[in-house]
Amino acid sequence: MGYKIVVNEYSNLQGLNSPKVLVSEYAAIGTKTTKVIVVEDTNIGSSAYNEAKAAAVTATNAANQATATLANAVVKSNPISDVAQGTAVNSLTRKDYVDSLGKGKITTSITLPSGSPATGYIPVIFEGIGSSADIYISTAGGSGSIPMNNCSFNGIVRASGWGDGVSYCTGMFTIYQTNERAIHSVHGPSESTNAAVFFVETRAFPITVSTVSGVTVRASATNLTYGTSVFAVNGQEGVGNTKTMTLANFASGTGIYKGSSIVQNQDEQDARYLLKGGDTMTGQLVVAQSGNSSIAINTTTSNDSQLQFQNQGKLRWLIQKDAVVETGSNVGSDLNLFGYNDDGTFGGSVLKVRRSTRQVEFNTSPILNVAQNTAANSLTRRDFVESQNALKVSKSGDTMTGNLVFNSPGKGILLSSNIPIGDGNGLFVGTGDGASDVKTNIQIKSWYGVGISPSTGSGDNANTIWFNARNGDISTNGGLTTVGKTGAAITLKTPSGSAGYILGQTGSTETGTWTNNWFVGRGAGANDDVQLYSYISGTRVLLESDRISFNKPAYTQGYKVLSELDEKVWKNRGQQSDLGLASAVLPGYFSFNPGASSSPDVAQYGHGFAVNPGSNGAIGVWSSQFAVTHGTPNKLWHRTGINGAAQGNWKKIYTSDDKPTAAELGVVATSNVVGTVSQSSGVPTGAIIERGTFTGGEYVKYADGTMMQWGRLSISNKAVTSAAGVLFQSAAIDTVTYGPAFVGNPSPSALFLYSSGGARPWPVLTSSTATYASFVLQCGMSVSAMAGDYVWQVIGRWF
Repeated sequence: MGYKIVVNEYSNLQGLNSPKVLVSEYAAIGTKTTKVIVVEDTNIGSSAYNEAKAAAVTATNAANQATATLANAVVKSNPISDVAQGTAVNSLTRKDYVDSLGKGKITTSITLPSGSPATGYIPVIFEGIGSSADIYISTAGGSGSIPMNNCSFNGIVRASGWGDGVSYCTGMFTIYQTNERAIHSVHGPSESTNAAVFFVETRAFPITVSTVSGVTVRASATNLTYGTSVFAVNGQEGVGNTKTMTLANFASGTGIYKGSSIVQNQDEQDARYLLKGGDTMTGQLVVAQSGNSSIAINTTTSNDSQLQFQNQGKLRWLIQKDAVVETGSNVGSDLNLFGYNDDGTFGGSVLKVRRSTRQVEFNTSPILNVAQNTAANSLTRRDFVESQNALKVSKSGDTMTGNLVFNSPGKGILLSSNIPIGDGNGLFVGTGDGASDVKTNIQIKSWYGVGISPSTGSGDNANTIWFNARNGDISTNGGLTTVGKTGAAITLKTPSGSAGYILGQTGSTETGTWTNNWFVGRGAGANDDVQLYSYISGTRVLLESDRISFNKPAYTQGYKVLSELDEKVWKNRGQQSDLGLASAVLPGYFSFNPGASSSPDVAQYGHGFAVNPGSNGAIGVWSSQFAVTHGTPNKLWHRTGINGAAQGNWKKIYTSDDKPTAAELGVVATSNVVGTVSQSSGVPTGAIIERGTFTGGEYVKYADGTMMQWGRLSISNKAVTSAAGVLFQSAAIDTVTYGPAFVGNPSPSALFLYSSGGARPWPVLTSSTATYASFVLQCGMSVSAMAGDYVWQVIGRWF
């Protein structure tokens, strides 16, 4: 027998005049004007009987109002309070008072659902999070024997879908080891609201979750559907998902996240990690891997990108995409190659490849094994350049065989310095043909004085002869000797076949002992070669008729000038029958015919070049090969090798003329995404998604066998008058007929969209088959004419 406690004034007591209420038992527990009556929810009493019973307990209730208690009362229905919430600590609480205080959190453990893959990420959904929800999730943790170390997230998640609220995820993420990332990311539906999905590694279960009351949490072993969104197994990077968005990706390790960006790390976060949006490293980025290594670099057109090659921590080569802005017509983002010295310092630019022309521009001279071409844009041989250089004056110092001519008065050589010495100093064309204070053929101009100082033997650069340009004084520390009266010059005149040179000696003025140190000039012999020779070091530079010869290695700006015999020189390596040979990986370019061994395409002709420090077969020396195979279209290839052989596999570099196919990218053609699904022995053979309509609804089939159907069923004048316990329900059954039939018994559900009738009913499922579902309406009161729509949906499988 069910009992109900009704707290009210007798004058307002609900149901006492109803023939359905029988007063069967009384307890005098009220205080002051409050009365409590225990009534039975039956239909066997009468109004007169109830009134008589109520009057019988009036005196008893009045006598016990101040101190009454209810001992061992068993309440089997919800108590109803029609008075305001009491403030006493032992007063009963109303539901609206409890709701106003907010709901607490619920903590639970979720085990791995049956049918989950052995490894990989499955979706864990938090449903009913509302405008935002506090969420805590922690994976299993313990000793080193567990397959995945502990990960946790504690923060706030909001998923607004198409709503005007902002979707976000922010909170603290922890991870023990970066290679055991048990919690990958947080996703939300892009159209629906009130749900968030965490992707959790299957080996990390069981997991502990804590969130506000009213939020349901479940893990799915298969693709999870929420509204119009599908969260796929292993969809942590978005692959396979439908209508989802990433709220947070915990790719940066432990720290406080705002979306996928880390805003604060534990344990010196700023000093340990780089920001994805841009940061500065204090050290090198090193890829240490026993097998082949690769780095993909993607930048904006306004920035450059670099690929560095190191040997034992020292820079050897740098390949750079420069920062020239791409303005169309393939202009910009050119490729540069730079070389570095043994100590890792910058050596210089080697070559540039312009994307617009596909031409290679060398910043060091390549070797030509053919005669010098006379075309204006042809590459030049070294001997041609040297012969031309011999005709020019070097900026670093040289000897002219002719005159330096200035054709205008006042023009000349202007001298400057990084210390204050006045303006206008130099050697200039004179004011006229003469020799006087107003006219000379040559003028030496100085702000104040002109000095002559010996190159040795005078401390602090002291002058031995100096001229005061302001007053004309001439001063000297020694004598002044003139040889000849007109046309005097320093001239060496020697008989043919005799030596003529300037000799430098060192010694002591005190002892008069002098030793030859160097000479420059023409040595003895029949030739007219001029040489610079050091007696101390035995070094000779010889100016011959067609070349400049050195008896020791030559250097420029501290760097060795390479010869053809040096393997580091970029040169034509000729046609190669085997691209794996050491000669094919030395610096330079090569060609190959069809059938060449180790070719990226043995059916094609091709050409290419290799980048190598120049050590043929040296242990630990890396090399890179680039090749172009001829065809329609031409194809570009690259591979790396070590120890003098190209050991790696060829990798294709795609271009605008040679684009990858869908199969090469591992994607599905868009023409096969939406269409008619089909299967053979449980294996999908048709489209991925099939969508259609039928009378009263719509359906979607998925290639994995999942089918969803939904629709509306309108009713009117529905009588909800049949008693069902304390409720009322409709006598007639409403049947929803599906479109395509399900395999097995699906899972239907429905809501009732109320239109009219005076009460809000709810649908109750009475039967379910593969082709239909039946419902009745239930209500808390009797309604003779109900109208509205069943809004139903059903999920199952089509195979």
